[in-house]
Amino acid sequence: IRHVVAEAANNLILDKRNIDQIIVFGMLMVGIVLLFVQFGLLVFSLVFQTAVFAAPQTFSDFFVTQNPQSDIAFMMMDLVFGVEGMFQSCVSTAAQCVDLSGNPIAVPVEYSNLQVDNMVGPLAPNSHVFFPFPVHQALHQVFAFYSVGLLVVATMITIYFIITILLETAQTGTAFGKRYNKVWAPVRFVVAFGLLVPLPMQPHAGGASYAAFNSAQYIVLYAAKFGSSFATNGWLFFNERLSSNYLDGMGRMVGKSNPPELTTLMQFLDVAKTCAYYNELKFGNRNLGEGALQREESRIRPYILGDPISTNPNKLLKPGTSYDEIIEYLDGDKTLIISFGEYDASAQSQHGKYRGLVKPTCGRLTFTLTDPRMVDMAMPGIMTLQRHHIEMVREYWYEQGILDNEQSFAYAVADLFVNARDPDDFQEARNRFIERLQYISSLYEANLDALMSDPSQMIVQDGGFTQPSESVLDMIEGSDRWFIPPALQALGWGGGGVYYNRIAEMNGAMTSALLYLPEPQTFPQVSEEVRDSRLLYDQGLSRFTMYQPDKAEEGKLPVKNEDMPAAEAYNYMYQAWIPAAEMAGPVTNDSNNIFKAAVNAIFGTQGLYDMVENTDVHPLAQLSNLGRGLIESSVRNLGGVFAANIGGALASSLGKAFGTLFNSFASFLITFAMIGLTIGFTLFYVIPFLPFIYFFFAVAGWVKGIFEAMV
Repeated sequence: IRHVVAEAANNLILDKRNIDQIIVFGMLMVGIVLLFVQFGLLVFSLVFQTAVFAAPQTFSDFFVTQNPQSDIAFMMMDLVFGVEGMFQSCVSTAAQCVDLSGNPIAVPVEYSNLQVDNMVGPLAPNSHVFFPFPVHQALHQVFAFYSVGLLVVATMITIYFIITILLETAQTGTAFGKRYNKVWAPVRFVVAFGLLVPLPMQPHAGGASYAAFNSAQYIVLYAAKFGSSFATNGWLFFNERLSSNYLDGMGRMVGKSNPPELTTLMQFLDVAKTCAYYNELKFGNRNLGEGALQREESRIRPYILGDPISTNPNKLLKPGTSYDEIIEYLDGDKTLIISFGEYDASAQSQHGKYRGLVKPTCGRLTFTLTDPRMVDMAMPGIMTLQRHHIEMVREYWYEQGILDNEQSFAYAVADLFVNARDPDDFQEARNRFIERLQYISSLYEANLDALMSDPSQMIVQDGGFTQPSESVLDMIEGSDRWFIPPALQALGWGGGGVYYNRIAEMNGAMTSALLYLPEPQTFPQVSEEVRDSRLLYDQGLSRFTMYQPDKAEEGKLPVKNEDMPAAEAYNYMYQAWIPAAEMAGPVTNDSNNIFKAAVNAIFGTQGLYDMVENTDVHPLAQLSNLGRGLIESSVRNLGGVFAANIGGALASSLGKAFGTLFNSFASFLITFAMIGLTIGFTLFYVIPFLPFIYFFFAVAGWVKGIFEAMV
């Protein structure tokens, strides 16, 4: 470049007729100067630390990995190439390979009892003793054989060139002839042989050294090592900027979902309470009166069922039982079972066939916990939602908090049928109760919605809900799980995909905790007997009439005479909830629009409404929530397909047209269920998984590229 510029300057004539040449020459000189200035500034920025750019302190630090023992890329290189002292991961050193929690990676179970000092896996504590492994030594021999083969070819080519150069030197009288560079050609020959000769390697465990890689291949491996370190330092700096800028208030990683419809749970609890009051009035202590459920003398009580083989398998859900006590009692069990019944552990007990010796006289609830761990380990926000659901069951059963000082309609219904009063005289009270149900269910849903975004708006009374100081969304947003922990940083750039899974993980956990309400497993035993009998006698059975104790044409079902008033009482309460449940329906951004409600119920479009309301949420979180809604609706539709098929089989006996109608409806539902499952699976599982897949194949492709370069 210097020669070219000097030659151009010597031939440049400073004359106004050559003004165009002078301008072009000047611009080129300015460009060359700027280019060298940029190189200088680049070196300056790398060598000297600045307050804004928190990069490594010196230039060499850019190419050094601070935690090589746990770096995934280095572990891969050790596992593939087995070069002693090169990458120094936990595979090849005495450092123990650990998981993200810092726990040593366990030896496989099938080898855990072997009393031998032998390696049982590449990540085992003693793997470094046997490094490089036999497969590595075989690979080294293949590379050495390949290098020797190329060396033979290179020697033949070199002999040819030496003869050629000697002949040209003799012919022309010029050393090395006229075709060869007198400086570069000798260096090339020497370096070529130096790069091809295999170098000896000494195994870590001792033993004879053997020829392995040549110096060119070592250069490739060191380039890979320095390049990987450079990528790791860049990845860590990226996470530092992400944590300090985006996660500290500039964006949201969690999307808000609307609360689920609570009427099914509340309907069950009212039927169970009617059953409890009925048993108290019929067989127990009538003097307990309307407040019987809060008394320890009550026959029917809610028991939390523990491990069936435990000596103390039950825990009584009392008015003051806290969420922490329940979680501690479950001891990691992910399913909470509440049985509303009678506990009898006496020698004469007939309850041996029931779990926990509790006869589920008035039904049973199951509650799947999204995070069953203790409070100090549970995922932030998830614990708050689970506590709220359990407190809702406790409050509603004991008629505390919001229901405090409310007249118990369940007690009134039980009293109506125990004392054989005329139901027609009770109609006005029933209508008032239905109106009250709609208000109470909307109040509970509003409380749950406030818990998600603004707990100060919750209606909290004594004996009721816990009112946290921070919303569920803020708890999850402020979770340390968003910030890359030291154990995850130590994985290097190869572990980058692990972080992105947390967006889907945290959003999925929150949505699950919000939607997974306690579900009725069985209604009162008398009601279950009625339903089973109706399935035998009534072909037109529906969810509205399944607990109604009479057949379509033949009068009363074969229920015991003493159980008939109880069956009628429980069905009366069940039927009273149906109008309130029908009016509740799915929640949308326009609850008065019946068409939108129907579309959301079938297609699960609630996630679209949530996206409109959460424009500042990370797109990955929005798509994850939408996918979860589609999956939930598809599962509901599949349940509808099952019911429609049963209905079609039963209706076929009434006429072909009825059976065809049910079958058509089943086909309609299954079509959209499959579409919803496909799209929902893609949005909820595949898309959030793509960053991990991208990093996974990036690491695999990088190793593959290095292997090709080695060859």
